[in-house]
Amino acid sequence: MGLTRFAITRPLAILMFLSTLVIMGWVARGLLKVDRMPAIRFPFVSVNISYPGASPTDIEDIVLTRVEDAVTGVPGVTGIQANASEGRGNVGLQLSEDADASRVAIDVERRMASLRTRLPSEVTLTVNAADPNSRPVMNIALVGKRSPEQLYALGSGEILPRVQSILGVADASIGGGRVREVQVRMDYTKMEAYGVSVQQVQNALTRENVNQPIGSTVEGKQSVSLRSLGQFQSVSDVAGLVITTGPSGTVYLRDVASVTEALKPVTRYQRFGELDSVGISITKQGDANGLQLADDIRAALANIQANLPPDVQMIITNDDSRYTRQALDAVQRDLVFSVMLTGLVLLLFLHTWRNTVIVVLAIPVSLVSTFLVMYACGFTLDTISLMALALMIGILVDDSIVVLENIHRHLHLGEVPMLAALKGRAEIGQAALAITFVDVVVYLPVAFMQGNIGRLFREYGVTIAAATLFSLLVSFTLTPMLASRWLKSSGANGTRNIASHFTDAWEA
Repeated sequence: MGLTRFAITRPLAILMFLSTLVIMGWVARGLLKVDRMPAIRFPFVSVNISYPGASPTDIEDIVLTRVEDAVTGVPGVTGIQANASEGRGNVGLQLSEDADASRVAIDVERRMASLRTRLPSEVTLTVNAADPNSRPVMNIALVGKRSPEQLYALGSGEILPRVQSILGVADASIGGGRVREVQVRMDYTKMEAYGVSVQQVQNALTRENVNQPIGSTVEGKQSVSLRSLGQFQSVSDVAGLVITTGPSGTVYLRDVASVTEALKPVTRYQRFGELDSVGISITKQGDANGLQLADDIRAALANIQANLPPDVQMIITNDDSRYTRQALDAVQRDLVFSVMLTGLVLLLFLHTWRNTVIVVLAIPVSLVSTFLVMYACGFTLDTISLMALALMIGILVDDSIVVLENIHRHLHLGEVPMLAALKGRAEIGQAALAITFVDVVVYLPVAFMQGNIGRLFREYGVTIAAATLFSLLVSFTLTPMLASRWLKSSGANGTRNIASHFTDAWEA
C-alpha cells in the first residue's frame, strides 16, 4: 500500500527509479557474453603418461599405481579411472560439482613433481584440467595453386601465430600439407658392432634436444637469466649427437644411423575442391564471448589475407557463430512476436489502447531489468535464457492485468482516478502477491537441481523468477501510477467500442 501510494503521489521518483533499472539492464545486456548454450562445467583433471617402449603391464606396475597413490586424497576428487596402452597411460580424476578444476590441477601438479624423482627418467607426466567449453569455433581452409609444403609453411609461419594472439583464442592447430622432418634410419648391423641399443639412441635424442634454464648471473646492477640452448638446429647437429663413450672411443649417431631431412610421410590428404589445402582449427577459451571472438577472428583474417600472395586464399569452412546467431535470432524473433500477440489479445479484452499500453509496458520494463540479474549471476545470453524470457511473456502481464481490472471496477463506481488506483491495487495486493510467488516457487527450484541437467537449466529458473518479481514491482508502482493519470472515471455507463462488443460476444 505504501509503495503504491508513493508511486501515485511521487510519479517522477518512480519513473526515475524504473528508468534507472531499465538503463542499467540495457547496459548489462551489452556486457553479457553471447553463446549458443550456457557454459557448463564438467570438473575433470587428467594425468597423461608417456613411457616410450614400455608395455601396458610395465606402465601399470611402474607408473600408474604410483600416480593413483599420489592423487588419492586430493581435495575435491570423487573418483579415479586409469588405463594403459603401449607406451602411454592416463589417469582421470572425476571431481565434485563444486570443485575448482584449476586448483585441483595445481595440487595434482605438485604431487606429480614430487613423484617424478621416483620414476624412470624416460617417463613424462602431463597434468591437464579439462574444459568442455573450450571447443573449435572456426575452421579455415588455406587454398592455392601451390605445393602442400608451401601451403603448410604459409599456414604455420604467417597465419597461425597471428590467430593465436587474438584475445579469447585458446589454441589454433594446423593440419594437412607436407611437413619437413629429420629422419633417423638406424643400421642394426652397425649398432650391433658398436654395442649400441635402440633405447640408448632414443634416450640420447630425448635428452639432448632440449632448451633449459641453468641459473642466473649478476652483471652490475642487473640479474641476467641463463639458458642452455640444446635443441637441434640442423641435420648436422642431429648426426653429431653423442650416443655413448667408452674405451673404444665415442659413438656418434652418424656412426650407427643415416640422418636425412625429408618430407614427413603423408597419412592424410586434405583438399578443398580440386586443390590441395591446409586446415586451421581455432579453439576458443571457455569464458570467451563466442560471437565477439568470431568477429575478431574475421577482422584478423581480413588483415592477414591482404599480406598473403594473390593466388592463396583463406576460406572459412565452418563458423560456429553462424549457428549461434541463427538460434539466437530465432528466439529473439519469437520474443518479439510474443509481445505483439500479447498486446493484440490485451487490446481485445481491455477495450482501449490506454489500458493496453499500461499493461504492455510491464513487459519491456521487466525483461530489460532482468538482464541486470543475469549479468550479476554471470549468465550468458543464450538460447536457454532467451527461451525463458520468451515463454514468460504472458506471466509478466498477469499482475498488471489483475490490478488494472480492479482499478477499472472502482472507476466504474465513479471514484476519481487517484483514489481508484490506490484502492484497486490495495484490494488486489494479496492476490497479486499469491500469483507472483506461485510462479516463483514453481520455477526457482529448477535453479537448484543437481547434476548436469541442473547446471544446464539454472539460467532458466533464475531468469524466470527474476523477471516475475520485476513484473510484480511494476504492477505495484508503474501500473497504478499510469492508471491514475491516463484513465478517467466513467461511471456505470462508460463508452463502448469494437473491443467492448468483442468482449460481450465472448462472454455470451
